[in-house]
Amino acid sequence: MTGRLDVALDELSEYLECDVEARQKVKSALTYPMAIFVMSIATVVILVAWVLPRFTSFFEELDAELPLPTRMLLDRMILRTPLICENGRFSPWSASAG
Repeated sequence: MTGRLDVALDELSEYLECDVEARQKVKSALTYPMAIFVMSIATVVILVAWVLPRFTSFFEELDAELPLPTRMLLDRMILRTPLICENGRFSPWSASAG
């Protein structure tokens, strides 16, 4: 390929264009699944941190035996106690508790 710099640069240019196009297609293909994943995580966090603790009294009134994972979630202190901002830090425990 001695003396054929123009051909080599043309091939390199075509290769790089194909590479950029493939990267754009991959990014485009992953955008929707990533958005769905993020929204799913946000939904689970909201349900576990806000909705499920609101049903605690309802479950206690029923005196029903809850499944172990549900009991574990309900027994978590952070889910029953609101976050309190102390000295610029969020803490699930109040200053008087410990």
